[in-house]
Amino acid sequence: MDFIFGTRLYDGKYCEFLKTQGESYTELEPGAFTTHIINTPLMTITHNFRVLFRFKVQQDLQGNFCTWYYIDNHTTDIDRTPAINSTLDNHQAQLAEQSEAIDDILIDLLSR
Repeated sequence: MDFIFGTRLYDGKYCEFLKTQGESYTELEPGAFTTHIINTPLMTITHNFRVLFRFKVQQDLQGNFCTWYYIDNHTTDIDRTPAINSTLDNHQAQLAEQSEAIDDILIDLLSR
């Protein structure tokens, strides 16, 4: 299921909307706060928003079922620590390998 956020003119002012696109129509409850999380190897993106009401339902030319909602109180939080943790794990592994190599060299030199 894809979540696509945007803005459009409604009743003389710009309002945020959400378009869901997938294998079935979505049924988000009006007035309810909803969280949508996107996980990638580099980051975690969390969208929090309140659904105001559904304003359109349609099937597109590719056969996807699309549902549009007006939303408000939309916040986005981006957590980039997964990428940092991955980099730190790689550095830690490299340091461990280098430390073992240095230990082997020292033992070889001291045993002569």
